[in-house]
Amino acid sequence: MAEANVKKKSPLWHIAGATVTTFVVLWIYKTIALNLTLFSPLAKAIGDYSMDDFYYQLLAQADEADSSTVVSIVDITDVYGRDELADLIVQVEEQGAKVVGIDCVFEGLKEDKPYGDSLIAAVATRYDNIVFAYKLISDSWDGDQWTITRNSFFADSLGKYNQGFIDFERSIYGDMKRNVIVADSVMGELRPSLCKIVADKYAGQETVKLKKGDIRVNFSPTEYQVIPPDSISEYRNYIADRVVFLGTMRDESDMHYTPQGKIAGVKLLAYSVETLLEQKEIIEASGWVLWLASFLLVFVVIYFFDRYAVLVARVGNELLGYLLSSILVKGIIKFLLMAVFVWGAFILFCQENISINLAYALAAIPFTVSAENLFNILVKNFKNNKKQ
Repeated sequence: MAEANVKKKSPLWHIAGATVTTFVVLWIYKTIALNLTLFSPLAKAIGDYSMDDFYYQLLAQADEADSSTVVSIVDITDVYGRDELADLIVQVEEQGAKVVGIDCVFEGLKEDKPYGDSLIAAVATRYDNIVFAYKLISDSWDGDQWTITRNSFFADSLGKYNQGFIDFERSIYGDMKRNVIVADSVMGELRPSLCKIVADKYAGQETVKLKKGDIRVNFSPTEYQVIPPDSISEYRNYIADRVVFLGTMRDESDMHYTPQGKIAGVKLLAYSVETLLEQKEIIEASGWVLWLASFLLVFVVIYFFDRYAVLVARVGNELLGYLLSSILVKGIIKFLLMAVFVWGAFILFCQENISINLAYALAAIPFTVSAENLFNILVKNFKNNKKQ
């Protein structure tokens, strides 16, 4: 223990240098992983992961999901005819829905059932609180705007009516959907998404400015009342003065991966509209804030263990000193520090809807010991060269 007793506190510049070295080491490992074909799929999958996903899992385990008082869903998975759907919309209107969102596109005429086409067109004309959907054709993006859309058959003949696109931004590799598009350039003009139109109509004012871009959806666990199509009148309390979406809840082709797991597209719309209405979008920390937070957290870890080593060196009992300086005990302490950081970020996420991605800091912390040793060698070599 004689050597340990001469352990001195490292100056702050030394700890700062070791912190910078830690991130350099992490960058080297990350570069190697990204450029090795073997690790390419893993690297892309990890790149699509967000701390938000972890926070939502904690929320799901901690509390019961809140029940929405704003949005309800009518499940039309088993409604096949347009005449049936038109009748269903009328029933929803009769129960006093404030806004009705239709999560399907009535593409093309049904020559075998023209009566259904007429009824849908009549409904679109009769009610001005219905928002119909259209889709953007993925390969029609020319770099500045979408040039082709997939609309309902009555899009050109009815003139002006409410319609918005239902496309979401997603990860190219992981297909994870986290953001709702507010507006985008479509065929020479800036057009709002269906979610923005629905939210604005419900609020009676503009919820967010009409500008090209997206916002982060708040996926805090929420239960949306799902109404069976044959019992509309029995659910008046869940329809009157609400946003009511008509969409499929059990159609595998319309399921999407989100931080809440795999959910129906209509439920994704519900989360998005509620985010806009409640003004509770998730705000991601900007780049410099993220890096500053990561630097400070790693700095704190290195500072803590530097002072910890000084204290352990003063322990009179050799066995106790050995145990306190062991890799096992240090590993446990390091894990507890990381847990405190994550818990703090989680509280900030819950209270202020601010998301700080701690992935870089958490990934860097395991490299602190080797990085500090490397920095010590560099400093020692620099001093020796300076003496010569």
